[in-house]
Order: sequence, then structure tokens, then C-alpha cells
Amino acid sequence: MESNGELPQYEAIACSLHDRIEETAVRRRLVDIVFRTAAGGQDCVHDRIETWFSRDGAEFLTTASGLVIRLDQIVSIDGVEFRRA
Repeated sequence: MESNGELPQYEAIACSLHDRIEETAVRRRLVDIVFRTAAGGQDCVHDRIETWFSRDGAEFLTTASGLVIRLDQIVSIDGVEFRRA
């Protein structure tokens, strides 16, 4: 399952947010991830971040349940807002 569908060109996120993703993944905590959907709405999942990766010039994370979310579509993780770089 992939959450990114047809999205605009990728916009890099701030380095501090990469650090937050890495820290959350290493600690294997369940977190609330709010993200924008391809349809223009928002969705929220309560899951673990398993890994993050780059593909075709964009960056993504994968949750324990298999959801793939493009990093620039993340609104917040556990209430911490994500802003683009």
C-alpha cells in the first residue's frame, strides 16, 4: 500500500526532521503520523516507523504495517509539525 499517488514535485524536509524520523525508528515507538493524501485530504496512522529510503529523487518512510509515506507529505509525527526545508 502506498500513500503518495500523484503528488507534486518532491520538496526536501529539514535535516532536524530526518533526525526525528531516525530517532523514532531506532526507538521502535508507536507514533501518530499525520500525512497529506493524494486526494488533498489528510490521514493519520498509529504505527512504527520501520525504515526510510530514497527513490526517484524523493524520500519515503515505511511503517511496520507496510504503509509507504513520502516525507514531504508528513504533517506531523506525534504532534511535532513537519515543515519543508
